[in-house]
Amino acid sequence: MIDTKIRAEIRIPDIAFLDKDANWVAVTDRLIFPGRLLDQTRDPLGLISTIPAVATCLLGILTGLWLRTEKRMMVKACGMMSGAIAGLALGSFWAIWFPINKQLWTSSYVLFAAGWTLLVLAICYYTIEIRKHDGAWTYPWKAFGSNAIVTYVFSELLSTVLEIIHWASDGKTVDLKEWIFARIFAPIVNVQFGSLLYSLSFVLVCFVPAFLLYRKQIFIKV
Repeated sequence: MIDTKIRAEIRIPDIAFLDKDANWVAVTDRLIFPGRLLDQTRDPLGLISTIPAVATCLLGILTGLWLRTEKRMMVKACGMMSGAIAGLALGSFWAIWFPINKQLWTSSYVLFAAGWTLLVLAICYYTIEIRKHDGAWTYPWKAFGSNAIVTYVFSELLSTVLEIIHWASDGKTVDLKEWIFARIFAPIVNVQFGSLLYSLSFVLVCFVPAFLLYRKQIFIKV
């Protein structure tokens, strides 16, 4: 930590909202939900964090409405590409004052993430829907997309199960997720690469129910 006197001399401002525990979002959650927060002092899924999360959902809905219009397909692709550029530019600009932070789901993160999402969607839309390059490589995305909510719920349940199963290992109690990572993935090359392999393996496991449902042409909707 920087001494208060030194901070004053070099004119470093106290910016509370950059502190994960001292920002007003965390303070508000502690006042409203004392003792019920995910990380004790804060909650990335707290009350105020929900507002920008809702904004993310609304951006997705607007994109869906845009795709359902009667406009030409190329116009739709160009519209999404324009939105992507705007989101990336505005998110990067706003991040100068309000940093991109997924844990807090900041408004700059909403814009920046929406920009990248729209960019990938626009490229896929142009490649698959307009250029008709929809070969076997699109199968995994069709399987995931056809039952996206079911796959998401499965991933959350799987993650929860891996975290609630505990046993003693090397003199300490660890959950199954930590044990699998430490024993199987972490020793591969390095921890960072092992983390990537763990994530890819987790996605592959989640693909199994999506694949089975798609193969049976079962589509669960809400």
